[in-house]
Amino acid sequence: MQTFNLWTVAQQSRALRTNPVLGYPIAFLLVCLAVAARLLAGSTLAAFPILPFYPAVVLAAFLCGPAPASLAAFLGAVLSILQLADSSSPVHFKGGDLAVAIGFYACTTGLIIALMHLMLKGLERQHATARRLELAMNAGGMAVWEYNLAREEIVATQELNQLLGFPPRLALTVAQVESLLPPREWERLRHLARRAIAARDRFFELEFQVRRPDESLHWFALNAEILRGANDAPQEIMGVLTDITARKNVEQGLGEAVARLKEREQELEAVMDVTGVAPFDFDPQNLTFKHSPRLNRLYGFPDDHQLTIRDLRGRYFPPEGEDYVQEANRRVADTGLHAYELDIRLKMPDGNAKWLNGRGEYIRDQAGKAVRSRGVVMDITARKELEQTRELLLRELDHRIKNLLATVGAIGAQTLRGNISLEQARANLDGRLQVLARAHELLTNHQWHDMDMREVVKMALSPHHASHLGRAQIAVEGPSCLLTPRRGLALTLALHELATNAIKYGALSVAGGQVSVSWRILHKDGADRLEFAWREKDGPPVAAPSRRGFGTRIIERVLASDFAGQARLDYRPDGLCCTLDCPLVCPWAASSV
Repeated sequence: MQTFNLWTVAQQSRALRTNPVLGYPIAFLLVCLAVAARLLAGSTLAAFPILPFYPAVVLAAFLCGPAPASLAAFLGAVLSILQLADSSSPVHFKGGDLAVAIGFYACTTGLIIALMHLMLKGLERQHATARRLELAMNAGGMAVWEYNLAREEIVATQELNQLLGFPPRLALTVAQVESLLPPREWERLRHLARRAIAARDRFFELEFQVRRPDESLHWFALNAEILRGANDAPQEIMGVLTDITARKNVEQGLGEAVARLKEREQELEAVMDVTGVAPFDFDPQNLTFKHSPRLNRLYGFPDDHQLTIRDLRGRYFPPEGEDYVQEANRRVADTGLHAYELDIRLKMPDGNAKWLNGRGEYIRDQAGKAVRSRGVVMDITARKELEQTRELLLRELDHRIKNLLATVGAIGAQTLRGNISLEQARANLDGRLQVLARAHELLTNHQWHDMDMREVVKMALSPHHASHLGRAQIAVEGPSCLLTPRRGLALTLALHELATNAIKYGALSVAGGQVSVSWRILHKDGADRLEFAWREKDGPPVAAPSRRGFGTRIIERVLASDFAGQARLDYRPDGLCCTLDCPLVCPWAASSV
C-alpha cells in the first residue's frame, strides 16, 4: 500500500517536475526552509552545517526533478562553504579539508538526485506494468486469488469479487464461494486439490460452472499453484481464475455445428448412395483424381485405388472412346469454357454397359489454362435403359398400329367385296372388328407375349357359345401350346369366320349340330409340328360355295402364312372340315404383330 501512496504523491507532483517555472522556485524555497531550520536549531546543528541541505535536495529531487534538485544542491554547497570558511564558526575548515567536505557533499547529493530519478522512473514502469496487467486481466476476464490452508481463508481481490458477481470491496469467504457451485462441483474441486497436495504436485487446474448471485451461469477455468514452506509443508494455494463462458459458448456452438454438419454429411451420403452420385476433383497436371472411394466404386475399382485418367479411359465403350477423348481435349483447350456436362458409356469388367452423367467446372489461371476440374458424376444407366425401352416401345407401337390399320383396311375391303347388302356388310364388318378388338385385348393382357392356345380358342368362340344352343355344341380339346401374338391374332380371325359360317350354314345352325375343335403336337422328321382341326357334323348338307369369300381367304392365306404351314377347307357332305399343319415354332415365332 505504501508503494501506491508514494506513487500517488509522485503522480500529483508530476506537474512540478515537468514545469521548470514551478520547479526551480520550489527548489529555492526548500533551500530557504533548510537554512531556516538550521538557524532555528542553533547549536544543535552547529557542528553539522551541511546536514540540513540533504532533506531539501531529496524533496527537490522527488517533487521537482533532477534540474531543480541540482540547483538546491548547488545553493546548499555555496551556503555550506560560506559557513565552513567562517573562522568564527564552531566547525571551521581551511584549504584541502574544505575541498574534501564540499566534495563529499557534492557527491552524496549527486548520488541522491540520481537515485531519486531512478526510483521515480522505476515507479512509473512498475505502475505501467501493473496497469497493463490489470487491463489484460480485465479484458481476459481473469482474477488473482490466494487461499490460506492453515486459516482456510480466501485472500480475494476486487477483480475476483467482480468476476464472481460480488461487490468489489466485499470480504469474500469460502462459504460464499461454495454457495456458487453445485455440491458435486465443489467436492470435485476439493478432491482435486487434496489429491495434488498428497501427490506433491505443484500445479493443478479445473474447469467448472457456477451460478452467480444474479442467477447467470458462467464457466471458469481455475489454474492453481501449491506453495510450500521451509519444511515442505503446503501453506497456501495461489492461482488465477478465468471466465471462459464465451469460449464454452463457442465450443458448444461449434459442437452443435459439427453435429449438424455430420448429420448433413450423412444425409448427403445417403442421397448419393441412393442416386448413385460421386464427387470428383481432377488435376490436369498429373492426370489423377483426388481419392474418393465412392468414385472408385462407380467406375468399378477398389476403394483404395488411386484413380487416373488412364483408368477412366480404359472403361470407355470401345466405339465411343476416341470421341470422348477428343471432346475432352476440345473443352480443355477452350479458355472461355468453365461449366460443362456430358454423358459417357462405360464397359464394366463384367461386360455390362454403364451410363454416367458428369457435370463439372474448370478452374483456370489468368492465362485461361485449366488447373483443376471438379464436379459430380451420376449413374444414369437406369434412365438410359428407360429411354431405350421407350424408343423401342414407340417403334413397336408404330409398327403395330400400321399392322392393325392394314388389317382393318383389309377386313373392310374384303367385307365390302362382291354382291352384298349394306346391312349385311355392316353386320359382318362389326363382328369381325369386335373379334379383332377382343384379340388385341387378349394380347394386351399378356403384354404382347406368347399366349396359351386354349385361351385364344375359348376367347374367339365365347360369343358363339352364348348366342346359340349352349356350350355342348362346341367341344374344345388340345394340350397346352404357346402361340406368338401374330399366330394368336390369325387364329382368332379364322375361328370367328368358321364359327360365323357354322351359325349361318353349318352345324351350329341346327339344334343337334356339333363342332369339334382339337389340336395336337407331333414329332415328325426330327421337328415338332402342330396339327389343328375344325370339324362339323350333324348339320345341314354341305356343298362347296360358288365363290371364295373373306373367310375362305383368311383361312387359306392368312392362317397358312402366319403359321408357316398348310391350311385346307374340306366341304364334306356331313360337315365342313378345316385343318392346319404347321411347325410348332415358325421362323418368326418371336416376332410381333
